[in-house]
Amino acid sequence: MFKKLFSKIKFTRFLSKARVKKLAKPLIAIIIITAILLCIRLFVIAALVNWRPVFRTSVIKELEKQSGRDILDSLIDKAIVYQEARVNKIDISKAEIENEISVINELLKKQNLSLDEALTYRGQTKEELKEEIKLQKIIEKILADKITITEEEIGKFFSNNKTLFAKGEQLEDVKETIKQQLSQQKLGVEYKKWIDELRAKAKIFYFVKY
Repeated sequence: MFKKLFSKIKFTRFLSKARVKKLAKPLIAIIIITAILLCIRLFVIAALVNWRPVFRTSVIKELEKQSGRDILDSLIDKAIVYQEARVNKIDISKAEIENEISVINELLKKQNLSLDEALTYRGQTKEELKEEIKLQKIIEKILADKITITEEEIGKFFSNNKTLFAKGEQLEDVKETIKQQLSQQKLGVEYKKWIDELRAKAKIFYFVKY
């Protein structure tokens, strides 16, 4: 009796497995087709106009025509900066980046803006902002010895630009702000000279012409 019952259970299990196998094939096919369609939507098609596709390749071609060279040059400059950071053993910690984000947050609050609102306005993600800050910090550290702001320069800027400050503000009240502004101006000038020198020495091979 038990032998017959066991044989029946075994046969039932066999049928169940057969049904599972039978159902598995179309299910796998549906998953594969869904994945392919999702990939097409994400990586191939940018939009549908009356069910006619606008391909991402068309968008990329237009972008390359308009600003391909500028973007490529920017990426080359970024690669050079990171290479120099490795040579000079410069590393930017997460704490430094987060601290800078906190400073930006405080400045935005004074303008009744949130960081998310500002990023949306710029069409930028938080990760892209972090990357931008990291790059800026590397450049600041590499060129730190070339950026010197004197008391005379600060005083001169204040005298020549009093309309930029609130009425009644004294030099001591805005000294640090002026120093930061002059530092950024000098950093921009020094960075341009520095990156141009490095580009001239670097072996850069262009495979695409714009």
